[in-house]
Amino acid sequence: MPEVLLAGFQLAGVGMGTVFSFLTLLVLVTSLMSSILVRWVPEQAGSDQARLPGDKIDTRRLQAIAIAVQKYRQSHRR
Repeated sequence: MPEVLLAGFQLAGVGMGTVFSFLTLLVLVTSLMSSILVRWVPEQAGSDQARLPGDKIDTRRLQAIAIAVQKYRQSHRR
């Protein structure tokens, strides 16, 4: 019985070692790819803005959405 238990621990150790190695390799490769992309692809100007300057909010559409949400909340109260 102890031989079987020892073989089980060995198999578990090899399995956990394999998973740890794969995940470490995955993190390293992902970090490398990220640093390469940051170096090669320039950041677009104004990419941190939520809307573009030419975008306008349609107030009628916004009102329709607000009314629809209000009606939904009224009809689905708990």
